[in-house]
Amino acid sequence: MFKPTLAILALGACAQAAEPAVTPQAQAALRAREVLAQALHVKLQDVRVSRIEARIWNDSGLGCSPPGSMAATVISEGYAVTAMVNGRLHLVHVSGTNALVCERGGAVLRRPDTARSAGLDALMEQARQDLAARLGVDAVHIRLGPLRAGQWPDSGLGCPQEGEALAPGPVEGLVISLKHAGRVYTYHTDRKAVRPCPAIETE
Repeated sequence: MFKPTLAILALGACAQAAEPAVTPQAQAALRAREVLAQALHVKLQDVRVSRIEARIWNDSGLGCSPPGSMAATVISEGYAVTAMVNGRLHLVHVSGTNALVCERGGAVLRRPDTARSAGLDALMEQARQDLAARLGVDAVHIRLGPLRAGQWPDSGLGCPQEGEALAPGPVEGLVISLKHAGRVYTYHTDRKAVRPCPAIETE
């Protein structure tokens, strides 16, 4: 016998499963609209995004800090969102949930292409998986922390391994922060490989 209730539930589940995933660009655009609407005291629907670009900044102020202000030196990846409000264009820099109205262009470290961003994601995931294996936990419990620029005098990346032949530097790279159970672990990368630094002792 046909049961309408079960049919409705099944249709609802199918519709829910068919919903498209929200992209990082869409999340950044929405966050920029929310911040502008609040800053300009307008309705959300009055803020229209006209352009969005992937960016990487070299400070915690997302390139929007006023001259003379103190901003931590840290690699911040996100999006520069241009939006129109009442006929005027506004610029918002977004990195995760952090969003700053930035009427000036801001100091851009570089504009990542898709391949470069994908490569960075792969390195971060490699560090995450390595830490999970060392701690004997599932990688889903490893949280990604902030990134910051790093420079080392040689290919040892600040933590040379025993017997390693070191090539002279300087070597530019990144310091990846990972968190688990209230503790912070750091990995150094030259964008080719990752290594824990300092070394992680087996618990």
